[in-house]
Amino acid sequence: MKNTNSNQNRNQGIGNVKDLLLYMGNRPWPSVIEQASIDDAVEALSKSPYSHIVYVTDEAQVLQGVVAEETLVKYLFIHYHDDMVDTRALISRALSEHASDLMRNERLKASPDDDLDYILEEMITCKVEEVPVMDEGGRMVGDITMKDIIRYHRHLERETPKE
Repeated sequence: MKNTNSNQNRNQGIGNVKDLLLYMGNRPWPSVIEQASIDDAVEALSKSPYSHIVYVTDEAQVLQGVVAEETLVKYLFIHYHDDMVDTRALISRALSEHASDLMRNERLKASPDDDLDYILEEMITCKVEEVPVMDEGGRMVGDITMKDIIRYHRHLERETPKE
């Protein structure tokens, strides 16, 4: 038997990013400025109970890129490197000093007005589990994860009156 209530929720959509951010409350996201040390990035990541990336911003909180957990692990435990890793890559990693040296550009970003169904579809397509949320000026206003969307969806299902 189909759950028509869930089907109705799917047809109506999950909502928008702003709704999800309000549901989550003021959760701090792990971030450092471009000139921060790699140790600062490691510290920011280690303090986050949910995130697998550190957001690298400028002084005005405009997103410049991200440093992935995997990148920090490779940096911290360079002595465990794979023998197939290029020596130049190892030297470059060893000479890195700032978070910006390890960051990559984040290709998927959300705005508060974006539809969550669209963002979820893009997250699945891009194989990304975490997305920065930015205002019109490119400043970070939050971040969302797949798990956040799942929790929000469950919340909506519980709050929707059953017919």
